[in-house]
Amino acid sequence: YAQISGSVVSNYTIKKILPRIIVAAVLVNTSYWICALGVDISNILGSSIDQMFQNLRDITGAANSTATQPIDWSSVSWTNVTAAALGGGAIIGIAHIVPSAGMAFAVLGALIPALFAVFVAVTILAARQALITIFIIISPLAFVAYLLPNTEEWFGRWRKLFISMLIMFPA
Repeated sequence: YAQISGSVVSNYTIKKILPRIIVAAVLVNTSYWICALGVDISNILGSSIDQMFQNLRDITGAANSTATQPIDWSSVSWTNVTAAALGGGAIIGIAHIVPSAGMAFAVLGALIPALFAVFVAVTILAARQALITIFIIISPLAFVAYLLPNTEEWFGRWRKLFISMLIMFPA
């Protein structure tokens, strides 16, 4: 307001605020594409890491199985693993027989925290998608907040949270 009203207009303040106005105008008009680029980079990086782990799993599965019968990873699920462990049978490709009573308590003791962890992870990832959408919608306002020194803190908060949401998928 002081800049606009002319009460504190000096050559220094004009030189300081004019580049920020130009940068903010460019950023506001390109905010969608900047955010989309960040989301695309995050998704590509996360998918690449996931593919790397899948390739590693396939290589490890091929090395641990016999040459004539590789492990079928498509049949691995929580239901099959739990049923095999509680039933006292062999667990997917492992030739050891698991004692049923002791293993049942061990699996149940580990299954409840594991289910809770999966629930929390799914909830966080769902909230992540919603937050990224909200951050993209308010990105023009965040870039305008970069303009003035008093509101620059809000831009810093937005940028920090947006980047942490983007990093969450690859991490």
